[in-house]
Parts: sequence; structure tokens; C-alpha cells
Amino acid sequence: MLRYVAALCFLLGSLLAKNEIYDGDNAGLLTAPVGGRFALKARRSVPMNRLISLFLLIAAARARNEIYDGHSLYEVTVNNEDDARILGFLEERLGVDVWAHPVPGSAAPVLVPANVRDVFLSKLDEAGMQYRLDVVNIKELLDLEDSMLAAAANRTSRSEPRIGLSFDTIHRYAVVDAYLTELASRFPDVVTVVSGGRSFEGRDIKYLRISSSNFQVQIKIDHKSVVVAPARLFLDMNLAIGIPRHAVQDWAANLTRWPIHPRRGHLHHFRGEPGKPRRVTCPYPACFINEGEGKSEYDRLMRPSRNASPALITYCDTSKPIVFMESLIHAREWVTLPATLYAIEKLVIDVTERDLVRDIDWIVLPIANPDGYEHTHVSERFWRKNRATGYMIGNVCMGVDLNRNFDFNWGTGSSSNVCSETFHGARAHSEPEAQVISDIIRTHGQRIELFLDIHSFGSYILYGFGTGVLPPNGLTIHLAGVQMAQAIDAVKWASNRNYVVGNSAHVLYGTSGSAQDFAQDSGCTLSYTYELPAWRNSGSLNGFLVDPEFIEQAGFETWEGIKTGARFALNNFRARQMLRKQNIFNTQ
Repeated sequence: MLRYVAALCFLLGSLLAKNEIYDGDNAGLLTAPVGGRFALKARRSVPMNRLISLFLLIAAARARNEIYDGHSLYEVTVNNEDDARILGFLEERLGVDVWAHPVPGSAAPVLVPANVRDVFLSKLDEAGMQYRLDVVNIKELLDLEDSMLAAAANRTSRSEPRIGLSFDTIHRYAVVDAYLTELASRFPDVVTVVSGGRSFEGRDIKYLRISSSNFQVQIKIDHKSVVVAPARLFLDMNLAIGIPRHAVQDWAANLTRWPIHPRRGHLHHFRGEPGKPRRVTCPYPACFINEGEGKSEYDRLMRPSRNASPALITYCDTSKPIVFMESLIHAREWVTLPATLYAIEKLVIDVTERDLVRDIDWIVLPIANPDGYEHTHVSERFWRKNRATGYMIGNVCMGVDLNRNFDFNWGTGSSSNVCSETFHGARAHSEPEAQVISDIIRTHGQRIELFLDIHSFGSYILYGFGTGVLPPNGLTIHLAGVQMAQAIDAVKWASNRNYVVGNSAHVLYGTSGSAQDFAQDSGCTLSYTYELPAWRNSGSLNGFLVDPEFIEQAGFETWEGIKTGARFALNNFRARQMLRKQNIFNTQ
């Protein structure tokens, strides 16, 4: 009955709140740019509507929280590997929720339902494991979180219009979805919104591509006038991008026979020199050759000629590196959303470091698990997985842990139990939400220089592989991770501990099928999992619970680490490209 009450209150509150977002029937979220930035439209809201909306949303949240009434939060000390295995066994058998698996010598927060509390504690006593009661009834903290967030949202609605989305509340899926679309319409020269696919329940999974050059693959030839055989240009250009030499040579040898000349589903086409269709020319100080769809005249322009000297090509500059970040792959980790929204604001709206957009292309996916995220607002605050059904008769248990669903070492270090929080699904990439992320990684391949999967909580920067084996460039990955951690530590709140950097299996525990490992294995040079801190409010809200006071701080300090990592990635990318260019011309 309480769930029906919650659903009704949520629906009414959402409808009223929705009308608060827009200014007029045809208005969007944002006004026209003001001084290079843009502001939310001033709301002409009716005060009574605002009060009714606030009341209904709080009522819906409190009804939602009833399922957690009597749940207690314990801190369980894990002294060794045996303790960790016992805790994992109890999690699987009793359905307790281990919020963070600890390393030996630390404590794990464990949410324990009232109906299994006695059994859980007796098993800990039998094993000689130490524990302490941290929160008697978690529902009280959930009610406190809801009240604080609702009050912050109400203050925002009465305040002066600001730039972009506010950073004193946690925004719902519909608000973020509309925001991404509006950004693309207001800043078409920099921002493109992409629909990567649909979630299990049919929600649009949108991400932004932020680029000053529209994500084009570019080859720059520094010569006032270049005339060169197309076959040689084709060869050198693709080698510079990073295609294996034997593959490019095979393509070049077939230029005379192929009607079109593909490279990963695209074609390169050039300006033909007038009167000399067997050659191409760049009669400008710098000629940019962009990747695009093929044209009918492509074959005519690309007929090879051996008359031109390959020495005329003196310099190739490949495309910009890509930084790809995503958040909320685990639905309950609300505080990760401000991190990606803050990055979007600093890259598009409040741009203070323009080199980050000029020299780097960005992909930002704020809500990777929209179904699960909405479910945490409506029904179960601590829901982690997506909302996939069909894995159990009657759907008594449902959902897949998306961060165990990727195609790297899938199924070896996760659970085949549908009821487990780490259930890995039927097969790798079985879930549409994981497919969106894997498609982005596969599409952009080795151009993704930095991948960030943002989670909470614990203050970690982790890298692969989850098996404990390090990637070949493990030392570089660790160095970049340390620099990101130092940048965050320099501006973090003093009450939070310093970030710990290391391999995920050695610092925490082994994993399989993670987005981090899949990205690393797929050619992304630097791949990490961020675990943001668990902010405390005078000892009350902690773990996954969010105090509005810390939302902007979460975005700010995480951005310091992101931009440090982005600049490291850019320098690393340029160094590799320069080395590749030298190798190309040394072999000519």
C-alpha cells in the first residue's frame, strides 16, 4: 500500500515540479547566451504550487523509505582474507548489503535488514569477527536526506536565475535529459547530443560530445604546396593514425582495384589537382584532410601514381585525443552525477581553461543507468543494478550489475545469482546500458586516451586489471593516477582522507567484467575507476547518502583531478604521435 501512495505522491509532485522548470509553453531550460554563458529562465511559478510540490515529493520519499525501516548499518572489521570471504558468503546467503568491500585491516559498512540481523551477528560472533553498530535505523537518515535535498531544491527555486544547473541538489533523469538537449541547441558549434540507445525500460541514454572540431579525424600537412601520390599519402596518413603497417600496405596495394577505400567504415577523400586526376594537392599553408563519408568521385581522385616523391610529406598531425567519462552506472551512487555535470559546465558554460576544449575531444555520459537511477528516487534508495527482468520466474529478483557485464574476463569474479548485487547477467554486454558504453569505446578505439568510470565511495583512484595483472603501460597509468589524486587532495575537504591510488585487485578486491578493464583492454591508454569520498555531515549522513552542502564540492574537487588527468593524457598522446611520426619517416 505504501508503494502505491509513494507512486501517487511522486506523480503529482513531478507534474507540479515539471511546470516549475519551464517558463511558458514553448520555453526551454536555458536562455540565450549572456556574455558567453547562459542562464536558467526565471520561473514565473505560483508559490502555492511550489509548496504543494515540495510537500508531495517529501511525502513520496518518506513512503519510499518505509521498506528500510528497521535496517541497521554495521561496521564490520575485516582482518584477513578469511574474514573477507566470510563477509562475502553472508552477503550472498543472507542478502545483507556490503556497501564497500574493505582491504584486510579496515572496516566494511554493511546494511542489515531487521529480519536477518540476529543470524548475521551470530555468524560474525562464531567467526570471531569484530563489529559495531553505526546506525540503528537507516530510515531516519533517509528521511533526513530527503528533507535536506527538498529544502535545498526549494531554496534554488526561489533564488535568482543562475548559470546552468544548480549544484545544491541531485537532479532527476528528466531534468538532466532536457538539459543535455538544450545545451546542444544553444552551443551547436561545440556540443552534440547523442542518443546512444535505450535502457531496458526504454529510457533514452544520452551523452554529449564536446569538441571544437566536431570530432573530425584530421591529418595536417605542413607545406605551402604539396603534390604527392595518393597511394603514398594514404599509406602515411593511416600509419600516423595508428593502423598496423601491414594492413595499410595491403590497402595501398589494392588502390587500383577497389572502387572505394575503407578505413573502419569511413573513407578519406582529398582535393584533386586540376588537370591531374592522378594526384592530390594542398595549395594552402596547412591542409586538413577530414574523415567523412565516401563520394562517387573518390576512386577517380585516388588512382595511384608513382611519379611523386614521398619526401614531399614532411609532417603529419593526427586527431585530438578523447577523454570519455561516465557516472551513475551504479544507480545509488548519487554524488557521482554532480562530477560529470560540473565537468560539462566547465567545458561548455563557465569555460576558464579553453585549451581543454581546443586540444581535447570529450565524451560525457552523466546517467549510464537511467532505469536504476529513477528507481532509487521512487522505490528503493539503495538499488544498485539496472532493472532488467526475465532472469528468474516471477521476477522475485531482478537487475544486472552493469559494472560486471563487460566483455573482459566476464563471469569469473562476479555472481551468477540473480539476487546478488554483483549478478553479471546472461552474457557479456547482455544489457543495453552496457552496450552503449561498449559501443562508444569500440567506435573511437585508440583515440580514447583517458577513460573515467566515476563511482562512490571510498576515496580511491583505481586501475586494471581486476585480475591483479597490470597492463603493459602500468607505470604510466600509476603516475597519471597519482597526479590526479594529488590534484584532488590539494582542494579536498580536510575531513576527508587522501585518495589512494593503485590496482583495483591489490588495493581493494578482484573484479571481472568491469567497464574500466574493458576500456583498457580495448585500446584506451589510461583507464580508471574513481571512487569519490563518503562525505559526512557532523557524523550523520555518510556512505551513499548525500548532504546538499557537499554536492558542489564533489563536482569541484573531482574536476581538479579530471583536468589534471586530461592534460597528462594530452601530453602522453602527443609524445606517442611524435614518436610514431619519426618511425614512419625513418622507414621511408
